[in-house]
Amino acid sequence: MSAPSSPFRFMTLMLLSGTALMLTACGTTPAKGPNTSKIVEQPSANQGGESLASAEKAYKKNSDDAGAAIRYSRALREAGRYSRASIIMTPFAKDDRKPSAAAKSEFAAVQVALGNYDVAADSARKSIAMNDKSWQAHHILGIALDAKGDNANAEKSLRKALELAPPEQQTAILNNLGLNLAAQGFLDEAAETLRKALATAPDRGEVERNLRIVSALRQSGGRAPSYMQTYRDAQMKKDAEATAAAEKKAAAKAAAAKAKADSSGDEEAIVAPLKSTDKATKTEDAPAPAKKPQYN
Repeated sequence: MSAPSSPFRFMTLMLLSGTALMLTACGTTPAKGPNTSKIVEQPSANQGGESLASAEKAYKKNSDDAGAAIRYSRALREAGRYSRASIIMTPFAKDDRKPSAAAKSEFAAVQVALGNYDVAADSARKSIAMNDKSWQAHHILGIALDAKGDNANAEKSLRKALELAPPEQQTAILNNLGLNLAAQGFLDEAAETLRKALATAPDRGEVERNLRIVSALRQSGGRAPSYMQTYRDAQMKKDAEATAAAEKKAAAKAAAAKAKADSSGDEEAIVAPLKSTDKATKTEDAPAPAKKPQYN
């Protein structure tokens, strides 16, 4: 697999960045970064189908049990309650007295969902150090590294996850590996990998859409098809308008605060002399004390 030329790779990366909302990952969760919604997913979220209510009930019965906390966190992630999941998992992920590889891996998955990719990668590595056979930890590490732009090392982690994962868990990994390869400019292999992902789960519409977009990139030689460029231009315009509105609002707020401060200062400057004049006037108007009679 030879690396593409720099201009070609730059165009591909720019396209994948600009169409992040169109490149959908299996089990996609919201991402904070601009280039990450295409890869962030929850590879192990609530695999047993446990409801949030039952998972919460089991956790409350035994809140010191790492297994119960992990199941509750997965259910919370599936419900989109990432901050709550982070609160639940933090004590277990940082507990060095009873370290748990599964807890560190789940904590990493939560941090990916929150967009905290450095924290996620660190926790995933710690999980792998304890159990290097965990496909979930390798998968999460690959997702976090990809989101950070470390595509080459992300590819290694994703391939390791694919090697370790059971067949029924490979769809998401193949999908994310395909997107990783596309981000590196290897469009032929990316399309082939996405076709494999689609073969394992023909009903996954998001995989089919990813394959369609990568195929369009291949056919256009890495140039944006017109509908993708139109989407990108509209998105960039929307982002620019949002930024301008935020800056305008911040400037207005700062101006109002300054005006208020200036007004308070002027009022004090006016009131102070008035108080002084009033005091002087009262002193002048006060009758002189009567002189005591003197007797010879």
